Amino acid sequence: MNRLNLHVVHLAASHGGCIIVDSTRKGKRYPDSFSRTIPIWCATINKTVYNFRTRSNIPCEDWDLAVHTPPQTVSPTELHQIEALVEGFVAALESSGVDIVALSRDLDKPLRPIWMHQDSLIWSNCIPRPSELPFVSVICLSASRVCGASDIETDYVQGAGDDEECWARSLTPELFWAYRGLIMEGGEGSPEGGIEARVDQVVRDARMSTVNIAAGAEAGAGDASGASAPWVRLGSTCIYLAQGFPTGPGGDVAATLWSTFSGVLNCSGLVYEGIDPTGEMAQAGRYLHLRVSATKIAKYELESILALAEAFVLEHVLARGGTVLVHSVAGYDVPVCIAQAVITKYMNEGGSLCDTTQSDPVDKEDIRRAHVFVEGHLPQCLPPRDLRGAVNRYLMTPPELRNPEKNCKKQQPS
Repeated sequence: MNRLNLHVVHLAASHGGCIIVDSTRKGKRYPDSFSRTIPIWCATINKTVYNFRTRSNIPCEDWDLAVHTPPQTVSPTELHQIEALVEGFVAALESSGVDIVALSRDLDKPLRPIWMHQDSLIWSNCIPRPSELPFVSVICLSASRVCGASDIETDYVQGAGDDEECWARSLTPELFWAYRGLIMEGGEGSPEGGIEARVDQVVRDARMSTVNIAAGAEAGAGDASGASAPWVRLGSTCIYLAQGFPTGPGGDVAATLWSTFSGVLNCSGLVYEGIDPTGEMAQAGRYLHLRVSATKIAKYELESILALAEAFVLEHVLARGGTVLVHSVAGYDVPVCIAQAVITKYMNEGGSLCDTTQSDPVDKEDIRRAHVFVEGHLPQCLPPRDLRGAVNRYLMTPPELRNPEKNCKKQQPS
């Protein structure tokens, strides 16, 4: 599991439980994510909260610490091996910088996985209310269809629960529910090509739609939970991330940006209307345009601009004592990668950027800790694997050993 998914804990605790959908190929009733990954995740969260409450003298009697797995899928021997791993996962979570106080506050009962499939029998008059249960239900619903005589002969439903970056075409839950009529049924002006073309149109229109960035300044400049905030503030680092196409009052993008941030880093392929990439603000060092395309070569482009992006962020946050906006019309993936690279090298224990990089070489634990920090402010911020690999190579390769000639394109500031 690459994501901690702590926002799922908050949602499940707030609503009495949650339903997670996945599917599996022929030969298994449940995917490994249901029979192993989610049980380990639940047990790790439960034990972490239990440890914190025990140290803090907070009552937690009858707190369930067991690893619950489907007995028809996981043997007693394998379950014992899984249980032996939990303490290590707990120690890693406790040392990751996660806000365990907030986690304990959100979760008043332990998590418990429950498994269901398309042939599961449910008696509607026997379903307890969530408040009556001694746990928060994490219902693991398999979307696979039984297609043979055996009860484990299943038909794989592609997209039922795979990583959304592989199949969702950048469609988010918010966009789906806002435009579900257009997506599912079409309408006047809908593009030809079926549902995939309609999804692409919705995503494209959403990315190009205007977002009033002045609303963020009035709302406190980017509370991650605020619906009106067009950017996300990463704690005390003075780094802000944004996606979409910004505008200001009367369409004046530039005036709003320069009155809000001391520096703006645009890492998408589009140029803001009213902003000259080589104009006054660029010459003053306040604006930098480093293009990273939304194509297969993005990982090479990202790796080639990380040093320039890092220097720009540090110049504004440390040298000038200001704030910097890292933005892309194409989404959060590249801004998150840039922020993670800077935070990995320069964030101190207090959560602020310091003026000297750490003396020890960066390792994967440092990178993981930075990702956890960013995820705490921007849930579900996991960029694609190839972009994460580019960040890892940049951070773990000494500057004198980096070979920019390997990249498909050397970047220069616009």
